[in-house]
Amino acid sequence: MKPEQHVPPLRKTFPYVAIYLCLGGLISTFTVTLDYLAGGRSFPWYLPPLWEFSGFLSVLPIYPLSHLAFQKWPLTKPNLASKIFWHILLSLFFSTLATTLFISFRVWLYKVLSFGDYQYGILIYRYLFEYSKFITFYWFCYAFLRLYQLTLDKKALQERETALREAHNRAQIQALKSQINPHFLFNTLNTISATMYEDLDKADQMISLLSDLLRRSLDLQPAVSLAEELETLNAYLAIMKARMGDRLQVQFDVDAHLTTTEVPSFILQPLVENAIQHHPALAHETVQIAIQAQPDLKGWTLSICDNGRGKVEEMGEGLGLMYVRERMATLKEPARLDFSQNPDGLTAHLHFGS
Repeated sequence: MKPEQHVPPLRKTFPYVAIYLCLGGLISTFTVTLDYLAGGRSFPWYLPPLWEFSGFLSVLPIYPLSHLAFQKWPLTKPNLASKIFWHILLSLFFSTLATTLFISFRVWLYKVLSFGDYQYGILIYRYLFEYSKFITFYWFCYAFLRLYQLTLDKKALQERETALREAHNRAQIQALKSQINPHFLFNTLNTISATMYEDLDKADQMISLLSDLLRRSLDLQPAVSLAEELETLNAYLAIMKARMGDRLQVQFDVDAHLTTTEVPSFILQPLVENAIQHHPALAHETVQIAIQAQPDLKGWTLSICDNGRGKVEEMGEGLGLMYVRERMATLKEPARLDFSQNPDGLTAHLHFGS
C-alpha cells in the first residue's frame, strides 16, 4: 500500500513559497519606507528594498530543508510532543542559517557598492529577533503544506470516485447491452424466419440489413450524438420496412440544433420496437410512428408516438424498457422516461435536462 503523503512534493509548493516571500519583501519594503517617511528621516531609496528582500529571500534556500523536516517528521501521533520539540530545534537551526546568510550578503553588498560597514547590531539579539519572525513563517509553511495536501487528497478522492463511477456505468452498460442485443436479435431472426416463407429475396435483404445493424450496435460508444442514434434507428427501421412494407410509416421531426446533442447509445430502438411489437397485428392496419426531438423550457424531449392501442397502465418493465431506464439513470444530467396517451395511441417521452 502506498504510504500516506503528509505534505505535497517540493516542486509543487516551491513556486508558491517563492511568490509569498517576494510579496512579503515588497510589502515590508513599503512598510519600512512609510515608517522612515513618517519619522521625517532621510534615507537612500534603495536601502529598504535591499534590506527587506535580502531578508525574505534568504529564507528561500532554507525552505527545502523545512519541507524535508515536515515530510520526515509530520505532526501526527504517536510521539507528537517529541516531534514538536524537534521542530522547534530545527526551526531555530534554520533561522540561524537564514540570518547568517542575509547578514553575510548585506556585508558583502555594502562593501561592493561602497555603502560603508553594514551595522547588524549585537549578534545574539539579531539572531533572536530574526528567529521571532522566522518561527511564524515556519509554522505558516506547515499549515500551508497540510492544507495544500488535504486539498490534493480531496481532489484525488473525487477523481477516484469519478473513475469508479464511470467504470461501474461502463460495466452496467455492457451488461445491459449483452442482454438487449440477444433480445433484439431473437425478435429480428423470428421476423426474418417468417419472411423466408413469403419472399426469399426480401429475407436475404433483411439479413444484410441485420448484419449492418449489429455492427453498429457493437461499435457504439456509451454516448453518441442524436444524429448517430437516428442513423442506428434507421438501420433497424430498414429491416422492419423490408418485412412490413408500406404498413410501417415513420415520420421524423427533429430540431436541427439538437442533432449534435449526446444521448445514450441504442436508446431509441427498444422504444420503437416496443411500439411496433405492441401494435394490433392486423394485416390491413398501418403502423404509424412519429419521432420528435424538440427543446422545451427545462431542456429537451425526445418523443416516440404510435397509433397503437396500448395503455399507459399496461406499460410494464420489459427488458427493452429496463434497458432504456437504466441508460437514462447513468446520465449526469437529470433525465427520465414516461408515457402518455395521445389521441391515436401511446407516446413515450425521453426528457433530458428536466
